[in-house]
Amino acid sequence: MKFFTALALVALVVFLGALIYFRMVESQHGPEVGTGVLAECPDSPNCFSATENFRLQKDSAVKAIFAVLEDSKEMTMETTFGDYIHATSNSSLIGFVDDVEIKVEESPLATNVSFRSASRVGRFDFGVNKKRIEALIGTLRDSIE
Repeated sequence: MKFFTALALVALVVFLGALIYFRMVESQHGPEVGTGVLAECPDSPNCFSATENFRLQKDSAVKAIFAVLEDSKEMTMETTFGDYIHATSNSSLIGFVDDVEIKVEESPLATNVSFRSASRVGRFDFGVNKKRIEALIGTLRDSIE
């Protein structure tokens, strides 16, 4: 019994130590906000990006994105710079911060919206960023139609 108690205590200390370490080394800057260009996804699997086309005017697309982000319980809008939007999302359990970037560009036939979601800390995200972007695109499509 003492062995299992000691093992549980060691596991708890390791978990709390890792949590504190990752909080201390977490990037405070995120993407290059204000450049108007989405950052490239790194070589690690903790980032996802996608581009979708919407058949509406650029201004209408930006308004729809603002509405979706304002209604979101998961994301907080941090910065807007013209047709560039930076939002953050905190994981519910540990509170890690992920950066979400959105860039809206008008083309002759449609409005192109590029999305990027990346974890600031760690190498793996267990598909969270991909799910976030896919859900954001789905919600945006539903709000437009």
